[in-house]
Order: sequence, then structure tokens, then C-alpha cells
Amino acid sequence: MERDRANVWTQLQKLTPNEGAEGDEFGQAVAISGGTAVIGAGYSNQFQGEAYVSTSVGGNWTETQRLTTGELTATDGLAYNEFGFAVALQGNTTFISPAYDIIGDGSRGSVYVFTQSGGEWSQTHKFAPNDREWDDGFGHSLAFEGSTAVIGAWHAPVNGKNYQGAAYVFNQACGVRNGNEYQGGVYVFAESNGIWVQIQKLTGGEGAAGDYFGQVVALSQGTAISGAIGATVNRNAYQGAAYVFGSSGHTQFEEQKLTASDGADGDRLGISVAIDGDTAVAGALLATVEGQPTQGAAYVFEWTGESWHEVQKLVANDRAAFDRFGASVALKGDRALIGGCGARGQSGSAWVFTRSNESWSQQGRLDANNSNSTSNDFFGQSVALSGNTAMIGAWGADIDSNTDQGAACISVRTGVNCSHQAKVIAPDGMPNDWFGQTVALSGDTALAGAPFARVSDNFLQGAAYVLWRSGTSWSLQRKLTAEDGQPLDRLGFAVAFDGNTALCSALSASFNGELSRGAAYIFIFAGGSWAQQAKLGASDGVPFADIGQSVALAGDTAIVGADFASVGGNVLQGAAYVFARSGEQWSEQAKFTASDCPEWTFSGVKASRL
Repeated sequence: MERDRANVWTQLQKLTPNEGAEGDEFGQAVAISGGTAVIGAGYSNQFQGEAYVSTSVGGNWTETQRLTTGELTATDGLAYNEFGFAVALQGNTTFISPAYDIIGDGSRGSVYVFTQSGGEWSQTHKFAPNDREWDDGFGHSLAFEGSTAVIGAWHAPVNGKNYQGAAYVFNQACGVRNGNEYQGGVYVFAESNGIWVQIQKLTGGEGAAGDYFGQVVALSQGTAISGAIGATVNRNAYQGAAYVFGSSGHTQFEEQKLTASDGADGDRLGISVAIDGDTAVAGALLATVEGQPTQGAAYVFEWTGESWHEVQKLVANDRAAFDRFGASVALKGDRALIGGCGARGQSGSAWVFTRSNESWSQQGRLDANNSNSTSNDFFGQSVALSGNTAMIGAWGADIDSNTDQGAACISVRTGVNCSHQAKVIAPDGMPNDWFGQTVALSGDTALAGAPFARVSDNFLQGAAYVLWRSGTSWSLQRKLTAEDGQPLDRLGFAVAFDGNTALCSALSASFNGELSRGAAYIFIFAGGSWAQQAKLGASDGVPFADIGQSVALAGDTAIVGADFASVGGNVLQGAAYVFARSGEQWSEQAKFTASDCPEWTFSGVKASRL
């Protein structure tokens, strides 16, 4: 149908499938974007279902191929799936759901993602909510715009109320339960002769489901630290903890579990971690301080030669409820930078602390130097330190009319004073890119992730931006994208930077031909330009384990966190994988897990080399 200037609708054409059959129910669901339409036929092929693509050329609509001629079929489709029950389309990406996806003992919903390249459509992802239930109807309705998708689950139980229904909003990685669910892990990669390979997977030896170990990781001089925000400590649920791992050669071993001396239920210690030499800092963004809920705190731990000990609890002098102080942390020598993304109505702030005579004190507070700074900028969600320079990300910043395009602010220290130097943005930024969700800094070079950025026509492929300083001015040096990038990969979800090497995770990237396993990409600067060197993935990875939730990099060693990884029979325990480089080759060396993580502990949220 077409509407003319007089607002009158006129039928232009009637579309039917070239090889349709009785009862196919072609037209069960339809979506249109520009000159492309996707039409579902959920009852075709013994109710397996199909979706047809039609395109308009010169005003004439024609069906374009079946799989190679215009029909999309789920690669793991079965009879009675009714694939094509719901469809959504935007540009070169379409979401298609089956009415029934038979998984395990019954029907649970899912959504398939297909993309077009060179006139060919192919499946790139399949995803589902992490709490899906039998017959929840997930995928019964679909919609997506920009970087956000909304998916209906009309039969979903809510708080014990059957068939109440729910709608899921996806704008970042989603996970599903697989075996030992959500125990989590951290994968370690190393480089050898220019090739990165996995050398180890780190999990707590006695970790449990729900630890989310690996949600954040950091690395310094061969010592790694990973947060476990879901850890139960002395019966305090979600008090959180951090685990420190030492190394001997290419072998990593658990050194100690760090907890807060005054920790309480729900503090989430380990939501952020940083380590430099014999000092470590861990954030607890939901800690109550002097009766102020969700004010947040950060704890400093030091290595005494035999063990790690808590030496000080950091809180802001000008603190307030809901600051979320400790949402991010960075550490360099005697300086610490603590982000509080909830401060000032979620406009956000960052606090500078310095150490003198073994005692830490607040030196200053940094706010976005922008008269247009508003609530929900989330300034302080990510922070980085290098020398006398600080970088603070604000993924929710609006740039002109671009909502949530994101930005990052650079501050420099002169003596005891800090001053604003620059605000950096992506020159090609778009709404909902989330530039600055993660940041890294090394000398005069900065790295900022934009995990929801569209690349060409690839929805949510993601990118990372390399920025370079000359004098006091910052400019874009290179936009990093994956050579094999696909829609929904989310490259730039976590970033780390050391010397001429950048490490960027893609939380939903395919690996070894398996969709949504997650991966991390190595980029190197050589000969005046940046190039992709390697793609790292866990040797025992599975889809939706959140491999790449966090990353850390130091020299020729990389750590990749997987907070949804299962360990043994523990759901959500989490793990961390260690990779090492030799020459240009990277290989997996170790897998870290927390030795005592209980079920639902959530290990590892963010990671960076500080």
C-alpha cells in the first residue's frame, strides 16, 4: 500500500510466495524498512516455519531467493517451531522469532538475528533472556529501533503470578542458563610470535553458582585480580569479594580472597577492581555509609610480603546517598581515581585520592566541564589513569540531538590541582552508541569503547576509538572495528590498552563457528597504523557465557573475564581466561576460578590495565 499527498492509501501490489503451499499462513507477521520487507509463514514445512524477503526495485516488489533466493530458515529449526511467528526489520538486520523453540523439556522462546551482506541474508545470532521459563512466550512480539530491542513474553510468570507477562529490553549482552549457570570465569590469553592463544581459564576452586567471577579484572606485574560481586561472605548475600591470583611462569594460582572488614548484605564489593604493584583497590558501589544508602565505598588492600591486608576504606568527603561511589576505580602509584556515576542525579562525578605516609586522603572532585551536563550522563561509569592524566567516561552524554551518544573527559594534574583539558567524542557518533562506557589510557593515547555503535549497516556491531594527544589537543587517530564484525557483536564492551597494543572485547561475537560465544580482539600499532592482530576465544567457551565482560592487558599477557561461565555444577560462578603472546602468536594459558565462590556470586564486571 502507498499513501499519496492527499493522504489516500492505494494498493500497489499483492505479494505471494513463489512456492507457497496450502496452510503456510504466509503473512502471519510482516515488517518493512525502506525497500525491503520480511514476511513470516509460520506453518510452512510441517510447521517449522519460514520468513520471506521481498525487495522493491522501481516500485515493483519481488521475492528474492529461498535461503539463497530470499527465504530465511533457522539453522536449527524443527517441525512445529513456527519460525516466522513474529518479525522485525531495520536496515540490513531482521529479528525473527519462532512461536515454539523446543529446548530441553519444553517450549521456551528465542529470537534469531539475520543480516544482509551483498544481497545474501544469513543467520548471525540467536539469543534469549537469562531467566526464560517453559512456555513463557518469549518472542511473541518484537520491535527494535537504533540500539534497543523490545521483546514480548506474554506468558512469562512474574513474582509467582503465572501468565502475567513481561517485555524484555535488550541494549547490551544477554545470557541464558547453560548447565552450571552463571558461575562465570576469566580467560587468560598470551601472545607468542604475534599470535594470541588461550593459556588458562581462571575460576575460584570452590566457586559456586551466581558468583559472577570475572565481571571485572585487572592485571599488574604478573598479578591478576577479579571481582565477584555476588559472593556471599559470612552469610551476607551479595556482599561481594575480590580474588587475587599470582603467577609462576605461565601458570596462575589463586593467592587470596579479599573481603571488606565491615562488609554488609548487597554491598557488591568487586564491582570494580584495580591493581598496581603491591596495592589493589576494589569498589563497593552499593555500600551504605553512615546511613546513606547506595552511597558507595572503595577498599584499599596492600601486599605485605606474605599476604594481602585491607588498609583503608575510602569514602567521599562530600558524599551523598545514591552516589554509587566505587562504580569504577583506577590506580597508579600513589593516586587513585574513583568514579561515582550516580552522583548529582546520575550526572556523575569522579574523586581523586592520594597516598602520603601510608594514608589515603581525598584531593579533589572532578565533574564534567560542560554546562549541558545533565542527569543520566553517568559520568564516572568508567575511569582510567596514566601519569598525571585522568580519563572519565560518560556513556549517557547527549551530543547535540544524539541521545546517549556518549563522551569522555580528560583532566590533567599540575601539582595538587586537577584541571579539565578536553572533552572527546566520536566524530561519527550516533544516538545510543554509548561511547565512553569503557575507557583506557596510556601516555598520550586513549581508547574508548562504543559497544552499541552501528558499523555500516550492522546493528550494534560496536567499535573502539583510539584518540591521540598533541600538546593539549586530542584528536581521533583510528576507529577500530573487527574484520569479521557482525550485528550485535558489541565490540568495545570492555577495553584495555598497554603500549602499542589494544584489547577490545565483543561480548556476543561468534567464535569457532559458534554464535554468541564472545571474544576479544587484539589490535597493534605498527608502521604508523593500527591493524587487527588476533581474535581470542575460550577453548571451552559456550554461547552466552559473557566471555569478554571484562578485559585486562599487561605487556604480552591478556585476561578476559566471563562472569556467566559455569564451573562444575555451579551456575553463574564465573571465570577468567589468561592468554599469552609469543612473537605474533597468542595462546590460552590458564583459567581462573574463585576457590570458595557459592551459588549466585557474580564474579567480574569490568577490567582494565591501569
